[in-house]
Amino acid sequence: MQYTYEELAKMIDHSLLHPTMTDAELEAGCRLAAEYKVASVCIKPYFVARAVELLHGSGVLVGAVIGFPHGNSCTESKRYDSLWQARTREKTEPTSMDSGVSQNPVRSCSSTAESPGREQSFLKTCFH
Repeated sequence: MQYTYEELAKMIDHSLLHPTMTDAELEAGCRLAAEYKVASVCIKPYFVARAVELLHGSGVLVGAVIGFPHGNSCTESKRYDSLWQARTREKTEPTSMDSGVSQNPVRSCSSTAESPGREQSFLKTCFH
């Protein structure tokens, strides 16, 4: 099967998670994602609002991590983080939540009385 450049680009989640990345590097990464029209960027939670601004109208979705990289946060903390992120961005994208939780984070984050059906989560298992 042969893919076009555009089809391949829409399969890419541009990860901007290195702990030493500066705000300028995060902005440059978002601009690069828009230039190549990738599917999404996965960015540090504190930078979600800025990424949404930078990528507005580009078609590139903004996602963020929760409990990254080890998933050692309690489920309630992860739930709060996912709700905060959903309120911060204009589009709902899957949020990557690391495994290592004692309860079902998908159930606790997938829907709330405040915004039923709005948040989505999936488990991300990383072994480095």
